[in-house]
This record gives sequence, C-alpha cells and structure tokens, in this order.
Amino acid sequence: MKKRRHHIVRSLRERLELTQAEFGDPIGLSAVRVCQIEKSEGIAGETALRILDEYRREMAGAGISLEDLIRNSAA
Repeated sequence: MKKRRHHIVRSLRERLELTQAEFGDPIGLSAVRVCQIEKSEGIAGETALRILDEYRREMAGAGISLEDLIRNSAA
C-alpha cells in the first residue's frame, strides 16, 4: 500500500528528531500547521501538503533536499 503523504512528513520529522516547530520553522510553517499536515486534517492539511510539495520541488531544482535544509537549519 502506498504510504500517505502526511505519514511521510511525520516520518521525516521523526527521523530528523525534530519537534513540529523545529521542522516547520525553516519552511515557514507553524507547529500547528505541521500537526495538521501530519494528521491530514481537512483543507488546511491538504493546503499545507501542496505547499510542502511545491517547496520540495523548488529546492530539488537547486540541488538541495528538504531533509538537508531542515537538518542544517536545526543545527
């Protein structure tokens, strides 16, 4: 079964050992918004997922992964 995108966000955050605030801060998301993404709550969660996908694509084009950016910002 394909893993849902909100589960991927949570898995990445947990693998990086970051709080929701630490994960969201470098990409302009509040801890509340990260929580909504992880729970896939309503429109807000779907909107935030689209923002993360768009951001990830832009950063990949620049040769920077979202994971690397978050890890460097949390250091």
